[in-house]
Amino acid sequence: MIKVLIADDELRICELIFRLIDWESLGMSVIAVAHDGRETIKIIKNEMPDIVITDIRMPGYNGVDVIRIGKEYNSDIQFIIISGYSQFDYAQNAIHYGVSDYLLKPVKAEELTKALLRIKSRIDKNNQMYSQVKKAWTLEQQNRRLYREQLIMEIAHGKGFDVLTKDMNTLNEQYKYEFIPGFFTIVIVKADGLNFEEKTESSFLYEKIQQSLSFAFAPVMQEMQGTMLDNGTYIFLFNYENEYAEIESQIHRLLNQMLLQKDVFKKLHLTIGLGKRVNCLVEVGKSYETAYLAIKDRILVGTDRIIEGKEKIVVQDYKDYFLHTVRELENVVENLDDKRISDIIQEWGTALSKDKEINGYQIEQSAKALVNSYLLSMQKNNYTLDEDDNLLKDFMKSIENCISLGEIQELLSGTLEQSLSEYRHKRALSGSKPIRDAKEYIRNNLAGNLTIQEVSEYVGYSSAHFSVRFKQECGITFSDYVMESRIEKSKELLKNTRETIESIAAAVGYSDVKSFTKNFKKYTEVKPSQYRKIYG
Repeated sequence: MIKVLIADDELRICELIFRLIDWESLGMSVIAVAHDGRETIKIIKNEMPDIVITDIRMPGYNGVDVIRIGKEYNSDIQFIIISGYSQFDYAQNAIHYGVSDYLLKPVKAEELTKALLRIKSRIDKNNQMYSQVKKAWTLEQQNRRLYREQLIMEIAHGKGFDVLTKDMNTLNEQYKYEFIPGFFTIVIVKADGLNFEEKTESSFLYEKIQQSLSFAFAPVMQEMQGTMLDNGTYIFLFNYENEYAEIESQIHRLLNQMLLQKDVFKKLHLTIGLGKRVNCLVEVGKSYETAYLAIKDRILVGTDRIIEGKEKIVVQDYKDYFLHTVRELENVVENLDDKRISDIIQEWGTALSKDKEINGYQIEQSAKALVNSYLLSMQKNNYTLDEDDNLLKDFMKSIENCISLGEIQELLSGTLEQSLSEYRHKRALSGSKPIRDAKEYIRNNLAGNLTIQEVSEYVGYSSAHFSVRFKQECGITFSDYVMESRIEKSKELLKNTRETIESIAAAVGYSDVKSFTKNFKKYTEVKPSQYRKIYG
């Protein structure tokens, strides 16, 4: 059973959440209920729940602190935060530490069930993966490689700390290594530009890298093992006595050999992240972290090079320009104004490029946080994305293969523009009948004055209420819609009739040609007579 902890300082909220769900049918069990942050942390430490449902505001530790500290005890804990509209800023901060879902008060059974099912699917997939690995270990012909790769995977996923504290002989026996006292280094090779859906390409490149490593380092290595991830990331663990200078020079030779593969893979970009050298197994995780951060810095310094790892990044508060971008995106979502997204992301990228303290990892995390903020803003405005909308999943996968800030900006703006545009279009198609009637009335009466009072009265709304509803459902104001409709109709008449421009102007509601020509050029960038010459 998946273990669930409910945390809220209000007893009635805890009872509500407990009673909303048929936990047993989901394969879950509520193991405890906590009423403040300190109690929540204590239960996390002692019981290690799989899922924590927590209020964003609690005494002792708030929800953000619970997430941060809880992830230190177990990075696999899945958090669902509950917040009110007035606590939106706190929810923004929670993004920084990683949450699985956000729910706004009052909590609804359907929304909570969907969130729990998404997390259950994720946990089941992870459990299935580890289960498959454990079964494979029982096969004698494959167990050595799988054991050795498992150690690297645990290090890469932050699960290797307890393992690495074991006695070296015990660890060698468990994972089939022959480590000796000396030095350890993690090296990460990141390949960009490959079709990672095509496993043959990625596997072929991995084999070539392994061959080159074996040839270059076999004489000086006590132990060397690698493993391959799905996104073109290859991780290698080295154990040696004291030939670090020789290893460093061989790494440079390795890069040159690997770059020859560009003749085979035309769009291939390669980066080597050289982790910090450590002198004991317990610190191999630090070597991995520095190599990982080095790979992320290719966003700033480019690819086809070796980047030496630096110390672990200290998590800092968001910069003012990031918070400004979040506010701008909130306004865009509220007004369904997808046309402004590109400019907003461009401004964000410009601010990032001027930040002398920023690094590749922080740029990537900032972009991910903006996508989370967008989704949270959609939820805040009660905008529902399609059930099969994999916006977050697809973005997180794609950003791993961006090699520059420009590519990240393009991916980010394209993702958000497409999502908001599709939602706006879907909403327009499914708009309420009064608004559909209003738009039809506008199209049929373009030659008239078409005031908002006239149209709102036609559909039975007050002009103030109609103005708000029209913008909510159409994404633009009433006057802008009338203007666009007039220009679109005039374009149709210019292309398909020989009516004079004066007649066409009158047909779409303009009393003088000068005003018509000015507005037509504003929308199309050409005069009506030029438009007719081009398209007529």
